[in-house]
Amino acid sequence: MARRVYFYYLGKGLNIDEDHSEALTQLYSDIHFMVDYDLVTQYYAHHAHHRNTYRYEFRYRGELSFGDLFDTNVGKHWVPHEDELLYLFQAEELLGPSKYLQQLRTPEDLEMRDIMSKLWTNFAT
Repeated sequence: MARRVYFYYLGKGLNIDEDHSEALTQLYSDIHFMVDYDLVTQYYAHHAHHRNTYRYEFRYRGELSFGDLFDTNVGKHWVPHEDELLYLFQAEELLGPSKYLQQLRTPEDLEMRDIMSKLWTNFAT
């Protein structure tokens, strides 16, 4: 099974380098987030009778990202786990002062903040 997973994500070669970063990140994301996300959603939908089940996937990469905390040149277009929190809370409230995560300032980021606030407010009411 491990061999099949390896070949599915990384191909037949055994040398893994920076060119494989996209596939390797997808592998880790699927294993550590998506599989569990699917299992929990299915479990809750099956066992929480008369309750709706909701899920979402945040795919917006703005000017600010938790990925910037790693200070790497790889994956600048990836959207890390928890990036949506930057559009619901101020960065300093989440992490304290940081040279990487400042306040939202681009028109696109401010629009995403408004969208996320509206979505969560509507969901909660």
